[in-house]
Amino acid sequence: MSIQYILGNSGSGKTFYLYEEVRRLAKENPNETFYIVVPEQYTMQTQRDFVLGSEQACIINIDVVSFDRLAYRIFDELGMQQIEVLDDMGKNLLLQKIIQECKDQLKIFTKNIEKPGYIDQIKSLISEFEQYQIETENLTENVDFNSNPVLYTKIEDLTLIFDKFRNYMSEKLITNEELLHVFAQNIHRSTKLKNATFVFEGYTGFTPVQEKVVEELARVGKKLLFTILIDRNDDFKKVGEKHHLFYMSRKYIKQVHNIGERTHCMLEDPVILNGENGRFGNSDELCFLEQHLFRNKSQKYTNKLNKIQILQFKDPKEETEYVAAMIEKLVRENKGRYQDYAVVTGDMETYGELMKVALQNLSIPFYIDEKKKLSFSAGMEFVKSAIEIVTSNYSYESVFRFLKTGFFGWERKRIDELENFCIKYRIFFGAKWKKSWVEYAKREADPEMFEEMRLSFIEQMEPFVNKMTEKNQTVKEKTIVLYEFLVQMQLESKLERMAEEFLAEGLFVKEKEYRQSTKKIIEILERMVELLGNERLSNDDYSQILNAAFDTTKIGTIPAGNDYVLVGDVQRSRFEKIKTLFFIGLNDGIVPKATTGSLCFSQQEREDLERKGIILAPTATERMYMQQFYLYMVFTKPSEQLIMSYPTIGLSGTSMMPSHIISQFRKLFPDLKIMKPDLYSGIQMLFTQKQAFHILAVCLGEEGNREANSPSKKLLQWFISQDQWADVSNRLLDSLNYKHIEEKLNKELANALYGEVLFNSVSRLESFEKCPCMHFLKYGLRLRERETSDFNQIDLGNALHEALERFGSVSKDMNQAYTSLSRQEQEQLVDQLVNTTLAGMNAEYLMENPRKEYDIRRMKRLVDRTVRTIAREIEESNFIPSYLEVPFEQIRQSIADDKVILTGKIDRVDLLEQEQRIDYRVIDYKSGSQKLDYSAVYYGLQMQLAVYAHFAQQLLTEKYPNQTIAPTGIYYYKIDDPLIPVKDQITDSELEEKIDKELSLSGESDHEIIEVLRKHTLRTIHQSQQKIQDGEIKVRPILHGTETGCDYCDYNGICKFDSKLEGFSYRQLKKLETAEAVRKMEEK
Repeated sequence: MSIQYILGNSGSGKTFYLYEEVRRLAKENPNETFYIVVPEQYTMQTQRDFVLGSEQACIINIDVVSFDRLAYRIFDELGMQQIEVLDDMGKNLLLQKIIQECKDQLKIFTKNIEKPGYIDQIKSLISEFEQYQIETENLTENVDFNSNPVLYTKIEDLTLIFDKFRNYMSEKLITNEELLHVFAQNIHRSTKLKNATFVFEGYTGFTPVQEKVVEELARVGKKLLFTILIDRNDDFKKVGEKHHLFYMSRKYIKQVHNIGERTHCMLEDPVILNGENGRFGNSDELCFLEQHLFRNKSQKYTNKLNKIQILQFKDPKEETEYVAAMIEKLVRENKGRYQDYAVVTGDMETYGELMKVALQNLSIPFYIDEKKKLSFSAGMEFVKSAIEIVTSNYSYESVFRFLKTGFFGWERKRIDELENFCIKYRIFFGAKWKKSWVEYAKREADPEMFEEMRLSFIEQMEPFVNKMTEKNQTVKEKTIVLYEFLVQMQLESKLERMAEEFLAEGLFVKEKEYRQSTKKIIEILERMVELLGNERLSNDDYSQILNAAFDTTKIGTIPAGNDYVLVGDVQRSRFEKIKTLFFIGLNDGIVPKATTGSLCFSQQEREDLERKGIILAPTATERMYMQQFYLYMVFTKPSEQLIMSYPTIGLSGTSMMPSHIISQFRKLFPDLKIMKPDLYSGIQMLFTQKQAFHILAVCLGEEGNREANSPSKKLLQWFISQDQWADVSNRLLDSLNYKHIEEKLNKELANALYGEVLFNSVSRLESFEKCPCMHFLKYGLRLRERETSDFNQIDLGNALHEALERFGSVSKDMNQAYTSLSRQEQEQLVDQLVNTTLAGMNAEYLMENPRKEYDIRRMKRLVDRTVRTIAREIEESNFIPSYLEVPFEQIRQSIADDKVILTGKIDRVDLLEQEQRIDYRVIDYKSGSQKLDYSAVYYGLQMQLAVYAHFAQQLLTEKYPNQTIAPTGIYYYKIDDPLIPVKDQITDSELEEKIDKELSLSGESDHEIIEVLRKHTLRTIHQSQQKIQDGEIKVRPILHGTETGCDYCDYNGICKFDSKLEGFSYRQLKKLETAEAVRKMEEK
């Protein structure tokens, strides 16, 4: 038995030499077997390379395997097929169950077990224990509680989990890591492995269990070959320091050397390749890069550069669009095929989807080398939300997650309408789902629809929910119930139908995802039964275990053809025979990726364990050096061109710095400039009509109408001449000349929207004066935000008004004043007022919800303070409250020649009756702070008190036709329970006096000025009515002092008002002093 190394720099031709040597040896020794052992993700590509490079595309005695595949081959040979291996999914299920069982015994991990990914961390740690052959006894013996209590307690927790895991496994299963232990123990029994040649390609080192397998193969085989990436000038016999670029390779050689010594293998002279026929034969600068990158060398490349570029972009979207366009341009210029180009990134989460869209838009074939999570796929979401309906008792979130998957059979429009209905009436849990909605539905346009939907939903869900909630069920029984429900819902056929639709649209990744969803769901359910079938779990525990399995389920895909652009990750992907490599997203914190400790063991704790001789997976520091090695491998993969790029702004809008690697490149290559290409500057790199039109729109947006004969304008004319593009192109042309022009509705349309007689509230007319467009959107088009039953400030104001109205009615029936009641009687009366008011507003949920208790207490406090203050004010006044909450409908007269009928209520009208004369005052309750602003009255922004005075005048004139009716006050009363700052102690009566002063009426008491305000406001209403019926809908919000018409407006996202854009401007209203405002009103 012998061992031989094939050593060389990146691009020196190690793989090519190895393949040729193995083919030669296999041809010369047809009765011997040659095993090419590679990492699992490389098996298919390696097998393909061997086949294509072999004579007659055939390999008879060459077998490409991974460690696991080789193990299964030998198990088949030895009749060991009964071995059952627990995969990652099974591990997650089992660990979730174990943690649920012992969570009360855990001391540190119990507070973290609900964190996303925590079970994965524990699973990874258990894998480390098994790969590195760590026994929990060694951990507890080597760590002292007094010196490190946190680490000691963590180890206690892990020991508890690990021992339970081992106990379960010893009865039934082995893990993937144990699989190799079993394989190693049985290698000597195999006849297939005797005198075979084993070639190890693509490894940078072995875990202890892999090392044990290699050692046993060395005992039975003929020869072991290892390809190892290392500088040919390095002293590979020394391991050296961890920060050395090739430390991993040296450590790997040392590991193999030790295997050779233990097995007494002969060490053949290594093959050291000088790279003469390697990758960089045609590129001095790429060769220089390989020789100097991440080395402590001071040389600089001074020749002309044309193989290495650094590009800077605004954001990742622009970056990926440019890269895709560049690839298409190069292929069209006959500079290679798609398979000659690859894109690599350190942030697949950000760039994977962006790159996919950019390549799809240009119809470029591509393969994204990543495993896709299925946890949020529609099929798995359907199952997870169905279980959550059971555990949460029809919670709002679970019901609508379930319905929106699309598998229940309802149209999306109906689901949206139902969701609005449920939010409006706070149907958030099962109690309301199981009661009739008839009373709620009476208030809707289609009162029968929602009750029918409720009955249909409950009819289909309730049998499933009832079966799942039966007591003392085993996991097997629950899983059968769930499976039968999925069959009833026809989930499999629906997923298959959607997969067919994706296939027809050419969305192959989506098609694969939907086809695999059904298989994975069934696989998980089967695993649940196999591992936990006889366990009795609560529905909550069952749901958690099932979700843990779903959340870690991933699918891998294979390329659909041979000629495609590979998009991959720095560490996972294998880039072979690449001519041009685009390395995108070279930003600080992403490349190299920031390394952190795990949630289980911190970086410091791993280093403490290492000092005690307990070696686990590499620490964060070691991983940082490993990243440098992997980056070196990636940067040296292209044979012709390396193009690096980075954005300055992330997708979230935050600024991003370039990676420090950029500066390292510029030190090696002083003439390497950072270029800022612009895909949108002029018409260039246009390949598909869709992409061209997208770029055209961007170019024209920047160019505007400045250049009449620009290439952009000529391209636009071409699009206009094409039937399928004519409509959208003409709209694009119109947008170039767009200038916001104020338009009107025609009278016919205005009448259709508003009616010939306007039924308006005062606040509606005020909104028109603030901004005609806001009035049009709110009252013409009737656009509304989704209705909810949340108790907001407006609801509080309405409730307070109603409670005060009820107080007025009750106080008339009382024989004594409120202030003469005992405090207990006052509190009882306030409770009665508030509770009755809330019940009448359909706000009973406030009283049912403990979190809303504060709102109720606050409301009662405000009512109590208000009625006490009002009662005292009435006692001290000669006026008597005579009308409360008077609706305008009781007053027969209208305004403005019967073209406007105002709706609303006057909160309170007080009378002072004298001989032949009745004085009155109008009081409006406000829950917010409001002062009478005469300038706002002048501009029609504050009409309420004046309108109230007008209707009170009409009401009293009708009631007392022979009396003189005179206004003596229009006031706001602020509903509040104010905090009064005091420096010294004061008595209760003094405090009440200060509060009364703070809450005193605010308004106007001069009857002549009131008359001016009233007449002016009537004229304003008449003018507003004419403008509304003339169809005025200008986007012209007012600017009045610091107030604008855009304040608290819900429609800015529609009107897009921006005072900085041409055609938009505020209607500026000069802020008038009181005297000037009154004078102007008198003059009109």
